[in-house]
Amino acid sequence: MKNENEKLKLPPVPLFRVEEIELFQYIDDIYKYCFNVHQETKDFGFSITDSSKFFLFLCRNSSEPQYRLMRSIKMKTLFYEDNGDGLWSAEDIAEFFSMIEDLKTHVKSLNQLTYKSINIRAIAEAYYSDGLEGKDIVKTLIKLKILEEYNEENSPIDHLRTINRWIKDFKKHDVIRESNKH
Repeated sequence: MKNENEKLKLPPVPLFRVEEIELFQYIDDIYKYCFNVHQETKDFGFSITDSSKFFLFLCRNSSEPQYRLMRSIKMKTLFYEDNGDGLWSAEDIAEFFSMIEDLKTHVKSLNQLTYKSINIRAIAEAYYSDGLEGKDIVKTLIKLKILEEYNEENSPIDHLRTINRWIKDFKKHDVIRESNKH
């Protein structure tokens, strides 16, 4: 069991070494790495049904680097297979490696968070994906005893500020809701 006050310890993003691995094996390795990032940061405490639903929501709707990469890899693979071509264009490969750099930065920022905060944040994001507002998320987290209503450091108002700050961040990564505004 991981100590909830320890910082997350995601392994570094795999490197591409042309002399050691073929490009398509590396692409597959990156897809698996992205899925592992999801499992370490978002997939816990949910039923199998809720976990699958949340994962699909994030794959379709999140602009976080791991989900953008997974979406891009699947779409490009299907596109090239449908066209009978196994090779990606130079532009697609360049875009892929650019997204890898975004992923590296994102993983560094995730590794600054504790397991406890990443767990609470993921649960709050799941409730956000179901349409709950900040105050309802806080009430639910307190009712489930995930958050303490009052302690030396926090009160419901402090929790609401934190959750609302996270919701702003969720909205930045929310592809569908952001595109519906325009």
